[in-house]
Amino acid sequence: MERRSKGDEEARSRNASWRQHGRVTDQEFAPNTPILVSTAAHSDSSNPLTMQQSAESESTHHNSSAPAQSLRVGDRILEQIRLKLSTGELVPGDKLPSERDLAEQLGVGRNAVRESLRVLEANGVLTIRKGHTGGAFISNGDLSVTVSGLGDVLRLRGGQVSEISEVRLWMGEVVARAACERRTPRDIQKLHESLEHVEQRQAAGDLKGSLAAAAEFHVILAECSHNSLLVLMMETIMGITSQFASDFGINASEFALNERREIVDAIEARQISKATAAMKAHLDNVHSRYQNAVGGP
Repeated sequence: MERRSKGDEEARSRNASWRQHGRVTDQEFAPNTPILVSTAAHSDSSNPLTMQQSAESESTHHNSSAPAQSLRVGDRILEQIRLKLSTGELVPGDKLPSERDLAEQLGVGRNAVRESLRVLEANGVLTIRKGHTGGAFISNGDLSVTVSGLGDVLRLRGGQVSEISEVRLWMGEVVARAACERRTPRDIQKLHESLEHVEQRQAAGDLKGSLAAAAEFHVILAECSHNSLLVLMMETIMGITSQFASDFGINASEFALNERREIVDAIEARQISKATAAMKAHLDNVHSRYQNAVGGP
């Protein structure tokens, strides 16, 4: 395992309550320790995880189906990654053991491990890097693949721009209120930097870039809440919004930029009623511009 980044301490802090209630241990994920613990070393028969791994291991040795074997290996690796992410023992950027080490620990072939790692990469859990310093690394939580798929599902189900606007309006008020209550000086600085970035992309005539910057502004707003789930929800809805906006050639207009400045000013002053009103006005206007572009109700 490579040296962790400074995000390690934040991950451990977020999961402190788990340890306090005795749901996980404080055991360190030591350098070069395989991600999957040996069932021989932890033979507690009452542990569902240990029992499942043991049963799956037996099944793996008696089943010659490569796809099925890869699926089981991938599930087992993912199960351990999730556990160690929850305890803070793994954080984004950490490197997993080599394919050889994982194969030896799991008692399977390297091809099965390699295929499983590719599946986890496609799902956004891992990042695979090539070269001498390469390997399988815990990803930073990039939602691009997931959001793209959700956007496609929404299109297939006949999703409308009006429905996206509704969700944004509902979430916008929550975000504005939380940002007023919890924002820090650094959060305000990031919001102003975001506004500058949007303005630069617009001035350059970069449609795609201005849409991405405008979406990022709303994600940074959500980050002011210091609630990871709210940020995740905002990242998802803004990713889908950007897809639909790009479909219809909608850009982040100068008017919208001025509206965002009003939101930031209110949040900086911690004026909740003004911030929520500014957010509602902004999103209502965004909805009107979208409807004019698509010609819908």
